[in-house]
Amino acid sequence: MKQILLLIGKILAWLIFISAFAAIGLGTENPGVMVPVYALTMIVILGLIYLYSTKHKRHSFEDMKSSSFMPYIIGGGLSLISLFLPAFLMIKYRPGLISFFPIFLITIVMLILGVAGIWLINCYSKKNKVFAYIGYLVLLATAAIPAIGISGYDNSYSTMGMVYYITLLEAIVAWTGMSALAKKLIKTNE
Repeated sequence: MKQILLLIGKILAWLIFISAFAAIGLGTENPGVMVPVYALTMIVILGLIYLYSTKHKRHSFEDMKSSSFMPYIIGGGLSLISLFLPAFLMIKYRPGLISFFPIFLITIVMLILGVAGIWLINCYSKKNKVFAYIGYLVLLATAAIPAIGISGYDNSYSTMGMVYYITLLEAIVAWTGMSALAKKLIKTNE
């Protein structure tokens, strides 16, 4: 039963990941066509990765984790992508709305606040509940940053929705990259 629930959880996680990537198509001029195109693109990429990994089983993820540089490369690459992804997508889908630098600064502030909030929750959830609650408040405030940041430029629902879809995609990529780096750094420092 536990393995069935684990399999269902993995399937749901992949569906959420594919849906978040496909939602970028909502910011295009023709979302009815582009949402499925983005979803199919992600499915093809994930399918190719799956086929490659099953064909080359001796080079499994466990081998990659034992490699000294692979987690740094994967984590660092995903973290860099998460820094530039929101600016790239906003400039691509809403050109002229806002320049690169403000989006980049907002992204950095959100990442710092997100890491700080999660750190407060993880470090103080058993020791001092006040700091854990402060961590939750920091995460709630961080969730409002995209709306506050874009409201000075455009208050339309489509722009707000696109900004939150981009934020969701950025959060997934950043969390994956930072988790890979953190696991390697924690293992190295022990």
